[in-house]
Amino acid sequence: MLTGFKFIDAAIDAGNFTLALNLVNKRIKEQPNSSHNLACKCFVLANASLSANSKVTTDEALIECLALAKKTPSDPKTISLLTSAFKLLDYKPNEDLFESAIRKYQTPTLAYEWFKQTVNDNDLVGMQKATMSLSKCFKVDAENGRTMKLWAAATMVLVITCCTDKERLPNGKDKLLAMLGLKIIESVEAVGNKPLNAQEMYVKAHLLLRNGDFEKCLEELKSFLSKELDLELLMIYYQELEKHEMWEELYRMTTYYVCHIGTDDWDSWKLAIKSAKKLNKSSEIKEIIENYKPGRNSQLAKIYVVDDDDIEGKQRGFENYLSRFMNKLSLYLDLKKFLENGFIPKDKILDSLNTEYNKRDLASVVKGERKSNADDLNCLVNYIKIKSLIDPQIFLEKSFFKECCQYYEVTKHLLNNLEEYDYFAGFEFLILSIRSYLRITKSSENQTFLNLIIILENAICKNKFEFHLQLWLAKFYLNTNIYSPLNRIYDSLKIKNVQIDTLSPYFMNHRATRCRKDDRINKLLDFYHHNVAMELPPMVMNCFEMGTYSKLKGFIEFKLRAENSIVHYELVVEAIQHARLTGDNLALDSITGEYVPILKHSYKTMILEGSDIDLQLHDNIDRKIMWNCGDHKADEHTKSLIDAPLSKLYDKKYVEIITLRELIIYDQHSRVWCDYKKRFLESLKNTETLSMFSEIEITCLNVLAWLLRGCEGSSPVFGEAPSNPLDASFNHYYMSIQDFDCVLTTLVKLSRPVSFFGEKKMRNKVVDVQKVVKSLMRKIDRTEILTCTKLSIKEAKDASIEWFANDEYGQSFNLPSYMIDQCYRSFETDVMKAIKEI
Repeated sequence: MLTGFKFIDAAIDAGNFTLALNLVNKRIKEQPNSSHNLACKCFVLANASLSANSKVTTDEALIECLALAKKTPSDPKTISLLTSAFKLLDYKPNEDLFESAIRKYQTPTLAYEWFKQTVNDNDLVGMQKATMSLSKCFKVDAENGRTMKLWAAATMVLVITCCTDKERLPNGKDKLLAMLGLKIIESVEAVGNKPLNAQEMYVKAHLLLRNGDFEKCLEELKSFLSKELDLELLMIYYQELEKHEMWEELYRMTTYYVCHIGTDDWDSWKLAIKSAKKLNKSSEIKEIIENYKPGRNSQLAKIYVVDDDDIEGKQRGFENYLSRFMNKLSLYLDLKKFLENGFIPKDKILDSLNTEYNKRDLASVVKGERKSNADDLNCLVNYIKIKSLIDPQIFLEKSFFKECCQYYEVTKHLLNNLEEYDYFAGFEFLILSIRSYLRITKSSENQTFLNLIIILENAICKNKFEFHLQLWLAKFYLNTNIYSPLNRIYDSLKIKNVQIDTLSPYFMNHRATRCRKDDRINKLLDFYHHNVAMELPPMVMNCFEMGTYSKLKGFIEFKLRAENSIVHYELVVEAIQHARLTGDNLALDSITGEYVPILKHSYKTMILEGSDIDLQLHDNIDRKIMWNCGDHKADEHTKSLIDAPLSKLYDKKYVEIITLRELIIYDQHSRVWCDYKKRFLESLKNTETLSMFSEIEITCLNVLAWLLRGCEGSSPVFGEAPSNPLDASFNHYYMSIQDFDCVLTTLVKLSRPVSFFGEKKMRNKVVDVQKVVKSLMRKIDRTEILTCTKLSIKEAKDASIEWFANDEYGQSFNLPSYMIDQCYRSFETDVMKAIKEI
């Protein structure tokens, strides 16, 4: 937030608060009645109170802010600036400043500005109040009056469905809002001859349901659907019929849409079958399915409609589906829901599977008697995936490992037929074989990951865009000290926009303490600071302006999840560490001005500890995507072997710890600093969360905790540095030490005599710890490390050559010998580059 005055803003950015205050006082002298000038003074004082170089206290700044708030300013810019000052001071007024102003000055402009502010701030309750104020500014028959009334009703639905915590809507307030919303809708319907459209009916239906009028809701929906088909309204209708066990009507509607409208939709089939069984009309629905045009959903219905005790009927339905779709990759996911819960006995599945295998003569492909085609590939993929799904222990069998390798060998020639970006299903054999190898050998050594990297690098030579293979490759690289290829993999996958939020942790884990010369962190943060901040509020506003009310909740939730994403906050912490390690003055200045306010926002959300979507941090990481190949099941046994502290996907608790750590360092003069300290010390008791930190990180955290506890007992001891330069923690160890040295310097530099780290005793203790850290830094012998690195690479290469040439498992991958040389040349270049950054 800026004051709007160029010279004042420049002084604030430069940290010259005395100059900024003088400039503001000059403006106040010229315009003593300007509330905006007074808000500027509050804003400058709030910023000054958080600086180590100012004598202004947070209490002094807060007194000024409260004095201005008492005057109830009505200018939207003044209110926004004063609100920003309160946020800097970690103070929340009893009543929203806009709400106080609108009570005194009820104007459309002020109400609309309040509404826009609530959208930006994700204030759901405030949004409802603001739209209600807007609706009161217009008569229903006036221009924009109808629209404003509908906005108010739509936000009531939003609050009722999103704000479920009892403290937020106590004593039946949700029903009160629903009743009020229905009155608004009735006032809209009473004026003019314009009936409600599908989106407006969506709002009315939800209000009726929350008011307990489900019968009236069904009546309204039935009447609307008889004139116009809207899938969202149809789904509401279906859900309510099922919920209230109105089987006759549910059966009538689902069969009507399936048979007469031609909707071959799985939800419709499922509900049609369920209602038919309740009504003893199984024979009737079976006849409908039998005579229906063949399609994926209608053929799945043939399996679902079979009675629970009719095992042979289920098997016939399964065999029918195999015979029709065995050569389609969609088959596995279509059948997965039937196969994994014992719907069909395992032995029956295997019998049917082997029958289809023989019928399609797949044995001749596997034996090399004929060349495989695309259909053969898809059939073999479905065959092996279903086998692994129904018997997870098969991964421990050497025969399964060899079978996967063999299938890959006889189908990989099809890679030559691929166009750019084409998907090659045969890579699933490779991933399954790697999983099997890891399960059998239980190996998680550095050499194992290097060998597996070579296998995958060889595979992607023909298709560098293959998504899952690249993710596995990234995972293995994260378990080594080779991370330059991660940028190449990231770029090849064309990750952008929302995928940054869901996938970047697969590539960016502990990036700041692994490589110094990398601007990838800042590039990813651009998504949050530009795309999310600039594009999402207009998307929400567009829902209102275009009247697409059914999309409103989805866009609000998307905005909340993106803005309160743990990936965003983790990247901010990485950016802070990166700035410390590079020593870039411009980057260091951005820490307090740009990054700390973001982390303060994270803290304010964190302490709410609510269950509603706007009261919590959000973990948007796609934790399933790496396993969305093969049998599409996260294998905890394999996961435990490939998850290390520097490659493990982090969670909310991890982000809370690193956020609090940075706030303890950079927000020492905050009114809530003691709460930062308390929460940080409490979080360190969680041993499960600490498993996401490396040994050196845990030591640094414990030393900081020791300082925060007043140096009780002896200081934690730093462990020995890793000996193998190819180990994932090698660079990380030394750069973490260097970063902690910067942290200790900053703790003293940003303190005041009255602050915790400003006391003489604490300053001396910090200096003592820093002496130990600097002694560790002096022990770094870069010449010796480079020599050791070359030797380690040679030993690893010899081990790889031996493994691929003579090991039973290594031989099965049939790797060309030149690939080992090629990979190790690349490894040496990348590791040497990494080592030089220490």
